[in-house]
Parts: sequence; structure tokens; C-alpha cells
Amino acid sequence: MIDNKLEKIFRKFYKKKIDSIGNLNFNNIKNWDSLKHINFMFEVEKNYSIKININEFSNIKSLNEVDKIIKKNLKRKSKT
Repeated sequence: MIDNKLEKIFRKFYKKKIDSIGNLNFNNIKNWDSLKHINFMFEVEKNYSIKININEFSNIKSLNEVDKIIKKNLKRKSKT
């Protein structure tokens, strides 16, 4: 389940009302491009105070994947 913070970040960038935002695939968004992807991911990092690995960063294809990476990074961060 996508949390409200991530949903707000997504809506800020894409200004879309999407009913099933959790199942959203970035390939299905008309105005999704590499620059927006980078800016979106930087915003995610900033809002969650995490640093996403470059391999994870470049392989993300959906909002669900972003959510999983956030959770993984927050869990890792809490262990340190």
C-alpha cells in the first residue's frame, strides 16, 4: 500500500488523479520522462531522508517499486 506522503509527491509531479495509484506503471504515464524521473526520485529521497542506490534508482518502473525501496531504505536506516 502506497503511503500518503509518496502519493502527494507523485501528485505534485504529475498532477493526476489516479484511482489505483499503487499499481501505476511509469510507462503508462504520458508525461513521464527521464528528467522527471530523476527529479521525482530526488524529491522522494529528500522527503524520506534516505539515499537510494543508483542501481535501484535506475531500475524503478512503478510506484510500487518506489514504495518498496523506500521501506527497504528506512529499515536499513533504522538499524544504523
